[in-house]
Amino acid sequence: MEVARIFRETDLPRPVVDPVMLSSFGQRLMEESALEALIGELLPLARLITPNVPEAETLTGLTITSETDMRRAATVIREMGAGAVLLKGGHLSGEAIDVLDNQGKVTVFREERVTGGELHGSGCILSAAIAAGLGKGMTLEDSVGAAKTFVLKAIKEVRKER
Repeated sequence: MEVARIFRETDLPRPVVDPVMLSSFGQRLMEESALEALIGELLPLARLITPNVPEAETLTGLTITSETDMRRAATVIREMGAGAVLLKGGHLSGEAIDVLDNQGKVTVFREERVTGGELHGSGCILSAAIAAGLGKGMTLEDSVGAAKTFVLKAIKEVRKER
């Protein structure tokens, strides 16, 4: 995998990886060989991987329906080699919960669920904002918190416009 080779052979910081594996409608966007390369080559280089629930289920083979399941899946993914995992719980019902497992230290981010403000690409925006925070020297926890605030504000703006 070319991306993994570039990170192995350069002084680039460890990447934030958003594993876009499934469309919003559940259509698979990644071939099996690409999934194997993600797990075997890119995931061990990642500073952070940011799967949503369906992506985490694909990576782990686990069924995720609760915060406890999210914590377990985040640990499994981190043990696959990632430095940290932010498992995004937007696909679950109830309170919006994201679980960050940073080298075994777990932080849970809880937000009121915002409806009617769907923002296509919000996961990509979130991972880019986290990377920007890390690039500015913020801790991972602070980068995730600031990025979540940024995306939540954008979702609320979209909702107001509709």
